[in-house]
Amino acid sequence: MSKVKKLFLCIAVVMLTAASLVSIYFGDCYMAKQEAWDVIQESPGKSDGGVKVVRENGRYFFDGPGDERAFVFLQGAKVEEEAYAPLMKELAEKGIDCFLVSCPANFALFHRSAAVRPAEDHEYAEWYIGGHSLGGAAASMTAAEYDFMFSGIVLLGSYPAKQLPGDMRLLSIYGSEDRVLDKDSYREGKKFWPEDANEIVIEGGNHAGFGDYGKQKGDGKAKIENKEQIEKTAEEVASWVEKRK
Repeated sequence: MSKVKKLFLCIAVVMLTAASLVSIYFGDCYMAKQEAWDVIQESPGKSDGGVKVVRENGRYFFDGPGDERAFVFLQGAKVEEEAYAPLMKELAEKGIDCFLVSCPANFALFHRSAAVRPAEDHEYAEWYIGGHSLGGAAASMTAAEYDFMFSGIVLLGSYPAKQLPGDMRLLSIYGSEDRVLDKDSYREGKKFWPEDANEIVIEGGNHAGFGDYGKQKGDGKAKIENKEQIEKTAEEVASWVEKRK
């Protein structure tokens, strides 16, 4: 075999190996539990508890009784977006319509631009953005770039990746039993917080408890039920939105 053929063969092997590793990494994701799917599938396109869940333009739209405020949400890394359906429904029931973005390979950093597209299709007086874990970091990057669009950002078990606009509101929520969130990085990330920032710790909650996808590697054991953490989170977010100056 010539040197050129050997070189091409080596390159091909490296590329195939890399592709396989990437496929394994992104293919091994946290799947939404049946309870989360039920929120979407029980009555697709029909009113369910005051919230209509529809699939549109590569995202889920949770259309509740409110018509003034909307929230765009980005999933945590390697977590199926459907896992956050219970939280989105809770918020929609409280008057905040929600858009749950679908991201390639369940990785929000690859699809941040999708977070601004709901505003192209819908009109609301106020838009908010947020995300869980790495999805929160992706949301902060989008919020910084499109600061004219969003009134505030909600970070769940997360911290901003870059400086947020000074006039933007921020709500940070994490669970007391969260062992996935790097607390040192979290504290360091506070330098990117705007002046109007609120921090809430959900006692007994953990990192995975904001969604409905089961246990997450390295996380602490929750001392409250998953449903309770989601309900408390929705209550805090809705209350924070209502308190806008």
